[in-house]
Amino acid sequence: MNAADLHQARALLHAGKTEEALARYRRLVKQTPDAAFLWFELGNAAAGLRLQDTADDAWARARALEPHNTELLLTTGHQYAARRRTDLAREHFASAAQAAPADVNPHKALAAHLEKTGDLPAAREALEACRALHPLDEQVRFLHARMLRLEGETAAAEQALRGLLFDDIRHPYVRYAVHYELAAVLDQQEQCDEAFASLLTAKEMVSGLTDIPRLWREFDTAAAARLALAQSPPPKLQSADGPCGVAFLGGHPRSGTTLLETMLDAHSGITAVDEGDAFQFAIGHPLCPGGLTPASAKLSLSPATITRLRDAYCAALRQDAGTSDGLLLDKNPSLTASLPLWLRVMPELPVVIALRDPRDVVLSCFFQNIPLNLDNANFLTLERTVHHFTQLMSVRRAVREWSGVRWIETHYEFLIADPAAEGRRIMAFLDLPWKESQAAPHLATRPAAITAPGAHDVSQPIHTRSAGRWQRYEKHLTPFTSALSAVQL
Repeated sequence: MNAADLHQARALLHAGKTEEALARYRRLVKQTPDAAFLWFELGNAAAGLRLQDTADDAWARARALEPHNTELLLTTGHQYAARRRTDLAREHFASAAQAAPADVNPHKALAAHLEKTGDLPAAREALEACRALHPLDEQVRFLHARMLRLEGETAAAEQALRGLLFDDIRHPYVRYAVHYELAAVLDQQEQCDEAFASLLTAKEMVSGLTDIPRLWREFDTAAAARLALAQSPPPKLQSADGPCGVAFLGGHPRSGTTLLETMLDAHSGITAVDEGDAFQFAIGHPLCPGGLTPASAKLSLSPATITRLRDAYCAALRQDAGTSDGLLLDKNPSLTASLPLWLRVMPELPVVIALRDPRDVVLSCFFQNIPLNLDNANFLTLERTVHHFTQLMSVRRAVREWSGVRWIETHYEFLIADPAAEGRRIMAFLDLPWKESQAAPHLATRPAAITAPGAHDVSQPIHTRSAGRWQRYEKHLTPFTSALSAVQL
């Protein structure tokens, strides 16, 4: 094996030149077919191009070469988890734990994955294996405290979290995650002042991990470009060669999109895809040199370009859904801001927008402990959370006025008050009959787990407990009353 070729393949993959990287990896595995790590990296390159059969084959070859390599099993599991192929991720994490029964790390990965995908009994079993192996491990103790909260044992969860805080936490993730989790526990106990103080401590810790002002500047630049595009609709949305059976579900994060997704997905004629990356893949597709951006979208897109992009998108979404039957629902709240691009490629796209009291939306976003990206970095201060909300709502308001857009809006407060009435209205918009079973979406069987932050909430019967939560934190939201009141819902 040529070390220079390997270095170049990795550099190409890191630079996003995935097709060139894959070609180099193909040559490398021909030279050294018994190197498991080469097959694994080839699989990563193939997965980046959505060549899932190629990726699966490559990862399987790597595993066959080193079936007891715990690190290989774990990293492959994380690759599957990132692509929301939760069953395969679970199998790889479980195999890693079985291959190294005395190593706590694969057991932790399995427990965290099971908890995230909603299988709390199995997660508890995996967690107990962790506790038996290494009861003082900081991540194990944190997972135990979080599990106690999810199981309804808030007093025990608080005690476990405060025990962690009493010690000198070394792991950077656990250091701030404990404060996020304690805020959630105290919020459930309605100790709101303490909850908010714990939340601010977590935010301060996270803010010190990277250059947050730089992320804010980059977000503002991108947001301004999207809003300008939304306020400059094309003279006429160009028609395309027939619909591909897709609808979009958006709105601001924490506006009830996950609840609405489970309700619609409970219909046999709808398959929901939970926050996948099909659209991002399509607009950066090699067939669209440089990617589709607000600047390039202001130019007239040729029918051939539109067809290529929509074909790439629809194929990617079908891959994520695992089916091409019925209506595919792309639930992606953060991508609501990209509708000015999206509708230029798919003008017939039915758009369902979830709305909610802005104060509840802002507060719920502020409580989330989610990985940093250009959007989520805004949730580190209330001021920036409000800014993110108003920016996205401005795009939504502008695009809603475009001529010819198929658009419906629904309010979370109406949905939880009368699920059947609001559900029927949305289903009529989608030209599908309402099924009574959709009023109890927590009982429906889904082919894929939900991994969005609201996954645990929608595993329970529909309730009204979250409505008006903002009132307990009114004094913190008061400085933003004017800005939020100006948003037209």
